[in-house]
Amino acid sequence: MLRTEVRSSAVHGSGRGPNRSTLLWITGTGERRMDAVELQDTSPHGVVILAPDSLTPGQSVIFRHDALETKANVTHCEKRGNEFLIALRFILHERRREDRLSTAGFGTLCWFERGSALTAVVQVKNAGDNGAQLEMDQSLSIDQMVRLCGERWECLGRVRHCQGEGSNYVVGLEFSMPPYPTKSLDFRD
Repeated sequence: MLRTEVRSSAVHGSGRGPNRSTLLWITGTGERRMDAVELQDTSPHGVVILAPDSLTPGQSVIFRHDALETKANVTHCEKRGNEFLIALRFILHERRREDRLSTAGFGTLCWFERGSALTAVVQVKNAGDNGAQLEMDQSLSIDQMVRLCGERWECLGRVRHCQGEGSNYVVGLEFSMPPYPTKSLDFRD
C-alpha cells in the first residue's frame, strides 16, 4: 500500500524472540509505520506492549506475534522512560473483507461531473490495501470514478457507498489499484 518505515533499536532487537512482536499502523500523513515492540502482558481481550513510539487512544493498529496477526485498538498509552507502555484491545470481528487502519490525515479528491473537473478536501478516516473511508462536505454518486491524492501518495478508485452524517458525507472508496507514491507519476495536471 503505502511506504513502510521499519524502526528498531538495540533495546527492541529484531522483533523476534519469546516476547518480541511487531506493530503496524498508518500515520496522519498516510505513511505505514512498523515498530518492533516488547510484549509485557496478555489477556483473551488484548495485550500490553512496550514500544518506541507513542500512539493515540482509539487508533487502530495491526498487532503481530508469532503466528498471530490481529487488528486492535489502542486503549491506553503512557511514557515509560524512553519508551511507551501501550494497552491494545483486540477487535474480534469486522464486516470488511480486509483490515483497515484508522488515520486522521487529509487528502484531495478529484472527479469529473457533467464535463467539469471537481475537487474537494476530504478527511481520510481509515485506509487499507483495497479501499478507504472518507468524510467530505458533499455527496458523490455510487460508482463515480475518483482520484484521491495525499501528500506522498495517490490512488484511483470508485465510490462504493455515500451516506449523509450530519452536515457531512461518509464515502466508501474502493481502489482500482493500490496507492502509489506521488513522485512516481510522469505527469500532473
